Amino acid sequence: RHIKATYANATPFTDGRYVVAFFGSQGLYAFTLDGRPAWQKDLGVLNTGAYDLPEYEWGTASSPIIYKDLVIVQCDTQDESFVMASDVKTGKTVWKTTRKELPSWGTPTVFQPERAGRTELVTNASNFIRGYDPDTGAERWRLSGSSKITAPTPVFSTDLIIVASGRARRVLVLVPESLV
Repeated sequence: RHIKATYANATPFTDGRYVVAFFGSQGLYAFTLDGRPAWQKDLGVLNTGAYDLPEYEWGTASSPIIYKDLVIVQCDTQDESFVMASDVKTGKTVWKTTRKELPSWGTPTVFQPERAGRTELVTNASNFIRGYDPDTGAERWRLSGSSKITAPTPVFSTDLIIVASGRARRVLVLVPESLV
């Protein structure tokens, strides 16, 4: 693991019904609010070594989020990167979208603009910042120009998405096409 990291880098997430925690190669876990295990999901070995030194295993840090009844997790690795949604009650995979990415450590964000008619799942990663349909996992758009070590989580304000690239200290403000 990275010297400044632990095996529990990700922040647990709750929707008031379940608490979901992500422990990288150890898996994704859901608990009821009274602490009883609801389900667990094995995501396989997630190799998240540095882009230029893959053998330096830094570990994962992307936190799970809950959107409607979906637990969404972003897993960008040296091998197979993906964004996946699982049923919050059962852990069953609802959709999984593979992506060509380098390891990254940002948490996905669900963006619901006030003036647009659709919701976006926004991910920040080394190769691309991407927008997905959070209900299906279909990629809608992508934007390049980030850094090779990307950890910031996209945030939003009113109708703007704000993404910092990380190491390169770039800040991008995106206006979704549906708002233009």
